[in-house]
Amino acid sequence: MSALVSLSLFASHPWREDHVLMVKDGVPKTMADLALESGAVLRYVKTHPHQSWLVHSDDYWNTLCAFYALLESGLAPCFVGSVTEGFIQEVAGPDGWLLADEEGSRSSCIASLLSGPSEDCLLPIRGDAPVVLYTSGSTGHPERVLHTLRDLEEGASMAYRVWSEKFGMRPFATSVPPYHIYGFLSVLLRSLIRGIVLRSERVMTTLQMATMGTVTFMTTPSFLKAVLEDPASRNIDLSDGMIVTSGGLLPKEVASRCSERFGAWPYEIYGSTETGSIAWRQSKAGEAWTPFPGIGWVVGDGGRLVLRSPLVNGGRPYVHDDLVQAADGGRFSLLGRSDSVVKIGEKRISLTEVERRILSLGWFADVVVVPMEGQRQYLASLCVLNAKGHAVLDGITPFRRLVLLRGSLARWLDPVVIPRKWRFVAAIPVNTMGKRKREDIMALLSDTYKGVRMHVQSQEQGKVILMVTVSADSPFYDGHFDNGIKLLPAVAQIDLVVHVVRTFLEPDFLLLAMPKAKFSAPIKPEMPLLLSVKGSSGQYAFVFSKEDGSVCAKGRVGNG
Repeated sequence: MSALVSLSLFASHPWREDHVLMVKDGVPKTMADLALESGAVLRYVKTHPHQSWLVHSDDYWNTLCAFYALLESGLAPCFVGSVTEGFIQEVAGPDGWLLADEEGSRSSCIASLLSGPSEDCLLPIRGDAPVVLYTSGSTGHPERVLHTLRDLEEGASMAYRVWSEKFGMRPFATSVPPYHIYGFLSVLLRSLIRGIVLRSERVMTTLQMATMGTVTFMTTPSFLKAVLEDPASRNIDLSDGMIVTSGGLLPKEVASRCSERFGAWPYEIYGSTETGSIAWRQSKAGEAWTPFPGIGWVVGDGGRLVLRSPLVNGGRPYVHDDLVQAADGGRFSLLGRSDSVVKIGEKRISLTEVERRILSLGWFADVVVVPMEGQRQYLASLCVLNAKGHAVLDGITPFRRLVLLRGSLARWLDPVVIPRKWRFVAAIPVNTMGKRKREDIMALLSDTYKGVRMHVQSQEQGKVILMVTVSADSPFYDGHFDNGIKLLPAVAQIDLVVHVVRTFLEPDFLLLAMPKAKFSAPIKPEMPLLLSVKGSSGQYAFVFSKEDGSVCAKGRVGNG
């Protein structure tokens, strides 16, 4: 393995001034560019004394310049995943400031700063310099995590002890944002300490992935799943490259499809913001995970993973939230999160196990199971049907569908464990790192939207029919009809149709064209209605009708 460059001494390493660090908009960015442009950010920071500085950019070059400028000024770079003013106020206080991709009331645009007056930068940096990252917030509110530059350097170097020859010196490209631990450590820092060229802009589309060339591609399971559904991905060839994923488990069937389509079976990294990289696997060789060099682990109380990592607690034991089981060769298998074990009807239930059994039916591309509160606690399942699932479950009533599902799962699961509520959606929502947020999942499982009660009557590929009732206190009525007569406005009807399309038929649907609609009869509060929506590929027809079949409104919504 070639020698790695210490991050604290990176600037004093005998690089040539024309040594290329990144390629931004097709233009090589060199050490000389880094000195000049990070110096410009440094000058700005010194002349604008704020108590804390946050960083949020989708561009790796802008992030690197801000990162070095803050370290040179003796400040702790704080990488955040949110740019809302409320979040800035919460994590940084009244005097916090954000370096970002756009100007704002409490932010400066990094790209605009890079061309400003500059001063000397890229001096040696203390190895114990603090760096702050925030967790994704997928299981609650984002939490602050403090690391040192030396710890992050150690974490970035772990993969080279395993994959040095596989990485080679081919360029890095990524779909992951640099403000997340995976993007910051595994992509940005890892490319720097090895001197590997990095593509500055994130890969966000199938077309961009197809034009990457021969690279090591750092991505997430959710991105790969989305690309595989795009027919244009057949043009992607990574047989001479490498795919690395993190941010969630990559199902083996998805990994296999990547191998068939792209010519490369992905490697997976398991880790977290608190711990950095923990272990790796390539699922064609088995489901167990191999710890990276320097990582110690044991199975702790209740089956929880207990780690010793150079990134955590100075190497002292760290109790992880994930449940594990020892495997051969010093490896371990993941069994789910400790908070995925719940009590239903006095039984301890593993939500991960219920999800596994549902997927084993072969009808679903994705599934998540959550506990719900009613008169008593029960389980609900949010599911994405695959082609086989559509063939089996389309066109039958919700009752028959429920009977079929419960009967199929009864082979393995106790009746109290089988989900009582099922919702079939176009996609399960994830954040930029492909992680699911509980509030988004619960919103899709809810039977209400802005005061409109909705119950699915029938559902098949490209079509859904719902019973809808608008409550008298729905916010759809706010600001309309001050004479006391409440009628559902046309704009509210279109809003409801778009919500149904995004939930059940096409998650990324955008209303880009003026809707074409005819509104024939008023819709009053508590009036039972049938809403039928059908279509595909950004074009959908809808009908609101009364129980007697008379039409209240019908039309089309589309993205062009």
